[in-house]
Amino acid sequence: MLLKPLTRVALPESSTAELVEPSAGTATAFITALQNFPKDNEDRIEAKYFAGLRALICLYDNKAPFLPQLINSLNDGNAEQWPVRVLENESVRQTLEALDQPYLARVIDYFLDTITATQLSEITSLIRTQVWPDKDQEKN
Repeated sequence: MLLKPLTRVALPESSTAELVEPSAGTATAFITALQNFPKDNEDRIEAKYFAGLRALICLYDNKAPFLPQLINSLNDGNAEQWPVRVLENESVRQTLEALDQPYLARVIDYFLDTITATQLSEITSLIRTQVWPDKDQEKN
């Protein structure tokens, strides 16, 4: 069986950042992580956690997943406030599995507080149309 390579899309205005299609293992870990987040009155996860986590699992910098880099950067900056370190050579799936939901939520909140709305919109659009298209998008 031939495996198709993961889709990669360079992030405009960056020479090192790209978005990478999640593997099946990463997508499964993404869904599992989301299921652990609190739900609203209609049993849905807050949109910010979906959008933030989806961006974080697809974002790569210098050919390496951004999520572990961010987690370790936070720890390097303030180990008391951000006590968790992860192995940067592990997969995104392993990183997601290593974090508990409250800590992951804090990381997502930090990411969303530091990225501009325009940047998040651009990342979300690229993910939805080129990297990890919705099934409805693939039909068009």
